[in-house]
Amino acid sequence: MSATTDTGGRAERGDTSWHPGSAGGPSRLPAGQGRATSAVRTGSSYREHPATSLWPGLAVRWTQRVPDGTRHHQLVLPDGAADVVVWDSGVVELVGPTMAPVVVGLAGGSRCRAIRVRPGALSAVFGVPASLLRDEVLPLDAVLSPAAARELTGLALGEPGAAGATRTRWACSAPDPRVRRTVDRLARDPAARVERMAADLGVSGRQLRRLVLAHAGLGPKELHRTFRLHRFLRLAESPHRQRRSLAGLAGEAGYADQAHLSREVRALSALSPGDLLRHRAGEDGVTGAG
Repeated sequence: MSATTDTGGRAERGDTSWHPGSAGGPSRLPAGQGRATSAVRTGSSYREHPATSLWPGLAVRWTQRVPDGTRHHQLVLPDGAADVVVWDSGVVELVGPTMAPVVVGLAGGSRCRAIRVRPGALSAVFGVPASLLRDEVLPLDAVLSPAAARELTGLALGEPGAAGATRTRWACSAPDPRVRRTVDRLARDPAARVERMAADLGVSGRQLRRLVLAHAGLGPKELHRTFRLHRFLRLAESPHRQRRSLAGLAGEAGYADQAHLSREVRALSALSPGDLLRHRAGEDGVTGAG
């Protein structure tokens, strides 16, 4: 999940139209069935701070709040990462990587704090093949030992001493350097090709796909799709957006053409490119798909 207000939100119980998530935790609905509200309209706030200095496998620490007296339905876009989310209720969830956009409901006055694990570092952090975490929402202590779960929860909450304890625990479990190089290349290069990257690393394309899947939970092409989506959003929401057509943005973001952009954005957000941009800008009221 990326550094935008449409990637940090989760959900809470209480609305019977929402499917239950993990026991005692939030609820989620596929984006094609749910209706999202814009954070611009509801006043939901999202803030994040870099966390790579705490440990190389971490991306950011983030917080989302919803003002009293309102309810926010958050559109969450795939971004290749996993999140450890701590709710004010005390529930702590591991939200695994996914290619499926979801809408979650946040009650007025709610808050969640979280730590985001970089794509490719999941196996190093959680000690299991990352493919087992794909599309999963699990209690953190169902995956980690109680001590490790407490440390990672403390890190998400910003507790003093948590960073040192976490670094000590993970001192011998750094992300696989081949996977990190591959993920970094996929993130920055719209034209990256698996076979070329594999040759550069001295492995076969099949070996690289298996390696990335084991450590990221998604394959290289899937990660590339999520990175391309967020590249499009960064370009579209830049100060120079008014000078760029969707066709121009498609080419700059790495899509073959505008039709390719439309197919991919709809697959990963359940919205057309124009509707997604209007939703994020608060120009749409309530948005849904399906």
